[in-house]
Amino acid sequence: MVKKSFQPMIITGAIVLFAVVLFINSCTIISPNERGVKVALGQVVGDVIQPGMNMHAPFITRIRKFRL
Repeated sequence: MVKKSFQPMIITGAIVLFAVVLFINSCTIISPNERGVKVALGQVVGDVIQPGMNMHAPFITRIRKFRL
């Protein structure tokens, strides 16, 4: 009988978990009655963001939402 090591499964699981966290932190959904502004390191970057799904750099950039 072959002994299987759980180490590759743990490493793969950690990588997948890290990728999921990065994806979740880089997506923002803006509702139809909202607009957004991209804030990177405390400063506004770019124009007003329209409703829909928007991608941004995780952990560095935030999307501030404002209701109309």
